[in-house]
Amino acid sequence: MEIKTSENNNIVMIAIIGKIDLYNAKEINELFEKFIQDGKLQIILNLQEVPFMDSSGFVGLVTWTKKFQQLNGNLKILNVAGFVKKVIEQNSMQAVLQIYDSEEAAIQSFPS
Repeated sequence: MEIKTSENNNIVMIAIIGKIDLYNAKEINELFEKFIQDGKLQIILNLQEVPFMDSSGFVGLVTWTKKFQQLNGNLKILNVAGFVKKVIEQNSMQAVLQIYDSEEAAIQSFPS
């Protein structure tokens, strides 16, 4: 798994490339913790290049979405497709997760 980050107008963009599973979910958790410590609470997580995610990844998405909301922040999920999208829909996680099909829509959804 590879993680790429960038920032644009106080919004942190994270792109994950590769599978998310129990063995590498810790790396994502540590990254989110660092952003919280740094006061960076507006996050877009791009999953376009994530072909597979196990239960630890899905639990993490829900947990971190709620955590950022508790801190008056937001975690937006971008470009969900294939297996990952199917599991999210089958388990009604889209009721909790903020999912967008375009970066522009995700950015515009943040409070100004």
